[in-house]
Amino acid sequence: MTPSWVTPDSDRRPGPRRESVGQPRTQRPQSTARPTPYLEWRETWTLEVGFMDEDHRALAVMLNCLARDYGVDPPVLGNPIRRPDAPSLQEALEELVGHTRAHFQREEEVMRIDGYPGLADHKSEHDLLLAELSMLARGLRQSGRQWLDRDLLDSLKDWFLGHLLEQDRELADFLKRPGPPGDGGPGL
Repeated sequence: MTPSWVTPDSDRRPGPRRESVGQPRTQRPQSTARPTPYLEWRETWTLEVGFMDEDHRALAVMLNCLARDYGVDPPVLGNPIRRPDAPSLQEALEELVGHTRAHFQREEEVMRIDGYPGLADHKSEHDLLLAELSMLARGLRQSGRQWLDRDLLDSLKDWFLGHLLEQDRELADFLKRPGPPGDGGPGL
């Protein structure tokens, strides 16, 4: 499910950019080319488990929107930006946390039904990631900051890719094994 604050790039118009003190205002040519997403989906990340793939793609879209709407604008000397038509960063992060929590709950339910032997470790990882995301959102809310620096964006991307490519791939391989639910078979 795509979050309400996510809209295609073609529906967005570039907003005003912050300028560095002492830097002259420069006009950049408007490009009709679509910008490269921060996190470009690769088909090798597809796990062939419907709900997992749908959720992962939605999370990738959300991370791209965070980078686009609240990231650092490299052409203007790395000044932080917030797109004027974007909701508050807090709203976007709360939606990311909510989507992530729902995704984790779906995974944990399937792991319970199918008797996944790595359930406890996988759930512990989910709990840790949710706690970290919640702390991030709380810290940004308290600071009032409406942008994300490159290190923070990269850590969100690393978390997403690490969890997807390691733990979720192991779970998907287990779920795709032949056999009835509870034996690692298709209990989806």
